[in-house]
Amino acid sequence: MRDYQAIKESILSHIQSDNYKRKNASALYKTLGLSDTISFSQMTQILTELEQEHLIGRTRKGTYDLFERLGFVKGTIVIKESGYGFVSSPDFDEDFFVPRDKTKGAMSGDLVIVKTDNKDPKGPSGEVVEILERAYTYLFGTVVKKNKHYYVEPDDYRVTTSVYLKDTAGWNLKPGLKVKVFLTKYYPDGRLDGEVVQVLGDEDTPGLDITTVVLASGIRTEFNDEIQAELKNLPSEVEEKDLINRRDLRNKPIVTIDGADAKDFDDAVYAEKLSNGNYRLGVYIADVSHYVHPGQAIDAEAEFRQFSVYLPDRVYPMLPEKLSNNLCSLQPDKIRLVLACEMEISSQGKVISHEIFEGYIQSIARLTYDQVNRFFKTGEGISNPAVEQNLNVMRELAQIIGEVRNSRGALDFNVKEAKVILSKTGKVLDVVLRSRDEAEQLIESFMIQANEVVAEAMEWSKVPMVFRIHDEPKEEKIAQFKAISRLLGYNIPEKTPKIHIKTLQKILVDSENKPYGIFLHNLLLRSMAKARYDSVNIGHYGLASGCYTHFTSPIRRYPDLTVHRLVKKYLLNHSDFQSQDEQLVASVSSQASQQERLIERLERDVLDMKKCEYMEQFIDRTFTGVISSVVPWGFYVELPNTIEGLVSVDNMGPDYYLFNEERLEWRGQYSGKRYRIGDIVNVVLLDASKKRRQISFQIEQATK
Repeated sequence: MRDYQAIKESILSHIQSDNYKRKNASALYKTLGLSDTISFSQMTQILTELEQEHLIGRTRKGTYDLFERLGFVKGTIVIKESGYGFVSSPDFDEDFFVPRDKTKGAMSGDLVIVKTDNKDPKGPSGEVVEILERAYTYLFGTVVKKNKHYYVEPDDYRVTTSVYLKDTAGWNLKPGLKVKVFLTKYYPDGRLDGEVVQVLGDEDTPGLDITTVVLASGIRTEFNDEIQAELKNLPSEVEEKDLINRRDLRNKPIVTIDGADAKDFDDAVYAEKLSNGNYRLGVYIADVSHYVHPGQAIDAEAEFRQFSVYLPDRVYPMLPEKLSNNLCSLQPDKIRLVLACEMEISSQGKVISHEIFEGYIQSIARLTYDQVNRFFKTGEGISNPAVEQNLNVMRELAQIIGEVRNSRGALDFNVKEAKVILSKTGKVLDVVLRSRDEAEQLIESFMIQANEVVAEAMEWSKVPMVFRIHDEPKEEKIAQFKAISRLLGYNIPEKTPKIHIKTLQKILVDSENKPYGIFLHNLLLRSMAKARYDSVNIGHYGLASGCYTHFTSPIRRYPDLTVHRLVKKYLLNHSDFQSQDEQLVASVSSQASQQERLIERLERDVLDMKKCEYMEQFIDRTFTGVISSVVPWGFYVELPNTIEGLVSVDNMGPDYYLFNEERLEWRGQYSGKRYRIGDIVNVVLLDASKKRRQISFQIEQATK
């Protein structure tokens, strides 16, 4: 009798072989050389396990084969408004289309198994045969009443079905209430039953729209009693005992430079010109690790949250306010503990030497980006001579560092970022562009420099480390970028599937001030791999950096806090290598990368929702924008403040328009009028739906 695990490995190895021919259980039993009833019983049990794990499948004839060979695909489904869906799988480049009558009641986000149809001439398609995991257990939405029955219309635009409320006793429901419902039944035709578990308030309550999106995402919004108890044990200000064995940096004119609305100041900076012609750059980061330790409830909560979440009307911090906005925040004129990275940099931008150490500072000024930009442009707005000198040296050094990074081929994306301006009652007053002027770029440059120095020091020491990595773009993504770039006049050599990073950099610089520049920058950004955290360093492609980490924001990013702990342990205290830190780094890297994606989606959803809400007041108004992308169902127009809407083929004007996929353009059959990427057009707003996050335009001429 053979070992159970050995039989399982033999079965899987045999079925996975390239020359395997489908066999039933009896044939497998003979092929594997099994000869007793106990082994046969074990084998049938193993086959059932492998089926449940979706590693193998069984045909109608009772024979077995690999899951994929039988045409099954496991992936996540997205249901469109018309009822059909698309299933994406990490194992396939293309999505699988699922007709409306073959979704088996799946909802957007569900993990499903699809039986694929390889004979569909229109492309990859299939039908849902099993729903493995539901994306939604709870939904948030608005109560409506239809024919004496109560329903909830979900806020999530991806859920297109109302939830029928069977039992409403005791809730005093009325139309317009925002509620949380528990889904009690999913029907094959897509219908849903549910029960109310929480009433949140009237739908017109200021800020409740954002609150429901946040709650639906699973983001935690409160700190529990155990955390509150731990906070009481923390001092209100830095104590004398905390300064022991730390370097006193109060004699330096160190400043913070942040946005006007910032409250948590992670980083402070200082630069001076040395007598040998070199520069000393100091980057001083809040020493959160002095106060937050593994094993504490505060740390466990920070690890769960991973990041602070910034939304138009609020912030959900990773750390409680006593830490994030007070004790750890590098406020002006207050003694604060820091982990410092001081670098000597030559006039050619080379880091000659560096030192990482514990210290304490007393920032002499809390500067804003607007204030520093004004000083750089006019020489006004700063009244302290020491601060003026510090800023002038920093400006000089930032230009040198920027030139070095540029010579490496680092990609600088000119991507517009929107900021929503709200009234006190939560009404959208305006949508404007976030500034990214010289002061913003200066701080960004210094933080990158410190991150690289710390990462290199840790890698050289060969100790566990959380790296921030960015892989090279996939060849198929670059091929698509090449094709579209050629349509815009950029003839990229076709000798290899890859493009040299300096070629990409040149395209970004050349296109920056052209009408299609923002589109091209966005297209290249979407062609890039996603940056992520990892315990293994492969470099950072976009920064053209061989070694990079996140060290500079421990108040709002848990990976940075982890890096601080590792730096103290291995670089400052010279501890012996500990294998459990490898597991810690792998866990933090994986969790942070996953949570980062979730928060990005949340922030994007809220921003899109508020953009649509803002545009609702401008129905029938004319706007001027740039065609940002061309698709088979129309083209998208982006306004100067990043708001984007669709001009469908029906709204292009009084002509019959034909789509040219190769040239990515729409052309009028009779008028010859063309619509291409980068064209400036006048459009009329037809509709703006806050619920669906959709904006619709039509070409202005179509109204005449």
